[in-house]
Amino acid sequence: MGVRIVSGGKGKGKSTLTEHLASLSPSPLGFLTDKRGECRFLRSLETGGSWLLMTPEPLFDDMIGKWYYDSSVFDEADIILSGYSAGDVFIDEIGRLELSGKGFAPALPLLLERNVNLTLSVRDEFVDSVIEAFSIRDAEIISAEEWS
Repeated sequence: MGVRIVSGGKGKGKSTLTEHLASLSPSPLGFLTDKRGECRFLRSLETGGSWLLMTPEPLFDDMIGKWYYDSSVFDEADIILSGYSAGDVFIDEIGRLELSGKGFAPALPLLLERNVNLTLSVRDEFVDSVIEAFSIRDAEIISAEEWS
C-alpha cells in the first residue's frame, strides 16, 4: 500500500503527529512511545496496554546511547507487528536501534512486503539511512515541525 515517514528533530513533535494520524484511522494497529518523566513506555494502539521500554537507569542489560532498554518488549512487539497483513500500522519510532538490526527491525521488512499502510516516525538525521537500510520506496515524508 504505502509508507509515510513522520520526520523531525528530537522533541519536535514526531510522536504527537504520529498519534494524531493514528487517531484518524478507524482501526489503528501498532505502537506509540509515551514519555513519562525520564522513562519511555511502549503503548499498543490495539489494546492501550503499555510497557516500560527505556530508562536512563540500569534496569535492563541492553543499552543504546544513554538508554537501557528491555529487548523482550521489542521481541513481543515484533511478533505482534509481524502478524499484521492489512490495515493502518503505526510505529513510533524507528532509528539507531533499528539501523543496528534491533528494536522493530525484524518486523519492518515483513510489513513493507504486505498490504498495510505503514506510518513510521523517524528523526530527521536517520530518514535517509532508514529508507536505504529497509529499501523503502516512494515514501511520503511529513515534517512534524511544519505540521505543528
